Amino acid sequence: MNRLMAGWIRFITPFDEFGERSTVDLYNAPTVWLNQLADHPFKRNVSLTADLPVDIGALGSNVDKSVNYVFVGYRLADGSVIYSPQPIIFNVLGNSPNAVPTPKIVQITPTDTDRVTLAWLPVQSDNTPAIAMRYEVHISEQPNFQPTTATLRQTTVDDAQATITGLSAGKDYFVVVRALDSAGKYSENEELRTFATFSEPVIVNPNVTIIEDKSVGLGQATQQGDTYVYQNTTGNPPSVGTILFANVGNETHLRKVESVTTTANGLNVQTSDVELTEVLQQGSISSEVVLFDVNAEAARIGQRSSVRTSRTAREGSQQTIMRWQNDALVAEQQNFDTTHRSRATVKQEIELNASVKFTPSLRAKFSWRNVPGRGIVFTSGEVIARGQFSADANAFYNFEASDSAEKEFELFKNTSTLRYLVGGVPVYQRNILTVKAVLSAEASSEIKANAGANATAAVEMGARLNPTTGSWQPIPPTPSFEKSFKTGLEVNGTVHGEIRLIPNLQVEFYRVVAADLSVEPSITADIGAGLIPKGELLAEFGYAPIQLTKFDINLQAEAFVGVSVGIFSKKEPVLDKTKIWGSPQWLLFSLPELSVTGGSGKVNESINLTATTTDGKNNPFKDGSIKWFVSPNKATVSGGKAGTFSSGEEGSYTVFFSGHSHLGDPLARQFASAEVGVEKENKEDEKPVNPQSTDAWISLKILGSSALKAGKGLKLGEEVTLEIQFKAPERTATVISVDYGSYLPKTITVWAYSEYEGYSQTGGTLISKFTDSSVRCTDKNSVQKDIVAFLNPSSVGRPSTGSALAKSNKVTITWLCD
Repeated sequence: MNRLMAGWIRFITPFDEFGERSTVDLYNAPTVWLNQLADHPFKRNVSLTADLPVDIGALGSNVDKSVNYVFVGYRLADGSVIYSPQPIIFNVLGNSPNAVPTPKIVQITPTDTDRVTLAWLPVQSDNTPAIAMRYEVHISEQPNFQPTTATLRQTTVDDAQATITGLSAGKDYFVVVRALDSAGKYSENEELRTFATFSEPVIVNPNVTIIEDKSVGLGQATQQGDTYVYQNTTGNPPSVGTILFANVGNETHLRKVESVTTTANGLNVQTSDVELTEVLQQGSISSEVVLFDVNAEAARIGQRSSVRTSRTAREGSQQTIMRWQNDALVAEQQNFDTTHRSRATVKQEIELNASVKFTPSLRAKFSWRNVPGRGIVFTSGEVIARGQFSADANAFYNFEASDSAEKEFELFKNTSTLRYLVGGVPVYQRNILTVKAVLSAEASSEIKANAGANATAAVEMGARLNPTTGSWQPIPPTPSFEKSFKTGLEVNGTVHGEIRLIPNLQVEFYRVVAADLSVEPSITADIGAGLIPKGELLAEFGYAPIQLTKFDINLQAEAFVGVSVGIFSKKEPVLDKTKIWGSPQWLLFSLPELSVTGGSGKVNESINLTATTTDGKNNPFKDGSIKWFVSPNKATVSGGKAGTFSSGEEGSYTVFFSGHSHLGDPLARQFASAEVGVEKENKEDEKPVNPQSTDAWISLKILGSSALKAGKGLKLGEEVTLEIQFKAPERTATVISVDYGSYLPKTITVWAYSEYEGYSQTGGTLISKFTDSSVRCTDKNSVQKDIVAFLNPSSVGRPSTGSALAKSNKVTITWLCD
């Protein structure tokens, strides 16, 4: 996509149905809803004239140096806008209004060992209309050659086709077509194409008689099954056994005459199927044609060219036809309304906006010869499509209750018809590109979602004949998709939607399919919303307790190829249309992931919180969207992903970390929560802050026991009973000690300890030993052992035996027997 800040745009704006033009507003064509255009006009009160110069930079968006589209909006008095069902087509001619466009070659057909037929798209410049444009055809055996008088093979004026003769057999050639305007200025950036002449001459079967109905004065036929009826009975009727090339409308049919009768309705020619190899014992078919955007090209050149254009519109579709001289190439395109709405019930609505561009160059080559004793043998064959594929799709789901829907739409059909002579035998070839779209959606509850995506890939696919084995082998595509995604949504529940775009390309000779190719990209949306854990607490901050839980958009593609050469030989093997390639699933878009860790601390203390985010696919988390919420609202928290919490009241708090991505606020804001505990500044069981404290503490821990009751805060002079219980089988291996922190004396004696802030004592006063063998469990009884422990707050070091002690404290140890 090139951003052209200056240039020339030609708006092709036909008169409306009343033959009038009026001022309108022009709107850039977005990938989302048309009703959003009203807020973003980029040019107001435009008078629609045939040619409208506009500074491209004023569009405010990226513009291709090619054909583009703009919607026309008629603004009503109430401010609403009515949009045209079809966009205005405009062409960016280049950075200079005087530039001469490059003719695009759309057909290359070698027809013998010494000749080739070419067709290209007409062009026009600002000072020369298409009808006066001169074209030069340059051919060389050297690649990347520079056009000179030595390479010039033919010059035409207002004729976008040429047949070049005098070439050599079995040679690879390179061709360029240049445009020259009335000012003597050539087109720039010539398009270099290549082709090869036939290696061997075409040999017509001398044992058959061939005629074309028009050449013998019969004119056009009407088809009634296998019977072809001619109103003109004055022409020369074909004989039985003659190979007839019957013209029916714009088509040519290859038939064998079985009988001829004259009736009141005209000349009736009864026919049967025939193979082209019955006509040509040795020959080749080689053609390359580009399936271009017929609508855009017809709009660009209008009627002022030898390439005739015509348009019709009916039943929501628009059909455009371009015809070269003698119908050597006829390009036809039918576009259907690309916005489709389905209402299965009043409570369900789905809508699809889709557009597909696939402008492949399609090459078809078949070569055969009649080998004595073997009959017709194919020496080469291939059908290959290569080109740029792009698809844009936008689906709107609106389900007021759980429901599902599926609908198929035909978007457009592009047909290129070729007529050329191979050894004097007329060949009729038709290439058809049909694009359909299938939209499906399934919702679990109320859903409003608008999901759009686009993909672009360079694709080459097809099939090639292996002359050694005589079998057709598929050529799987290896596209590298470039992916993007945009969306808007309103969800409450889950929805699964899929848009499958199906471009199908068929190659026909005389209305018989020779190849069938298709590549199918599918875009899948899985969207979900659910309750936020503890989300009811967010009501005081103005948020609903619902958040998006999933928003995954995936892209996949599949390719199919089929070949049938029955028009050439019924004995040749076929390649049934089958899946030849399937891509992995490419994730286009997903939600970020959020998490937060809590903490604990004291009143008025700063507590550090840590949040982490992981970006979604093509959807990064926006740090600038971070918000913190605390419930109950008696605390403060601030910061980015590193938050700082503080509260003046003890208690338990729920902290929410939140933010959003490209989807925006408030609907797509995501939340992660954690708990924070706040304690008082001083608790009863805290250690004294200095040796003069009136509080001491003690607790007992029995190592190796699974049953434990911890001690509690102990004041000086206070008598307390600490109970520690464990089962008898553990008693002989139990170590009893006083636990005053991280120091656990590994002895079988019990000591009384004192500890003050900043001072740790590693010893204590011996209280008792538990080696008394009289301590036994009897059946269904328990045994207690009393220990007298003393605390001496005046002692700083380890108390010595016999020191003056404060009031005694009683510790009871209880064994519970099994």
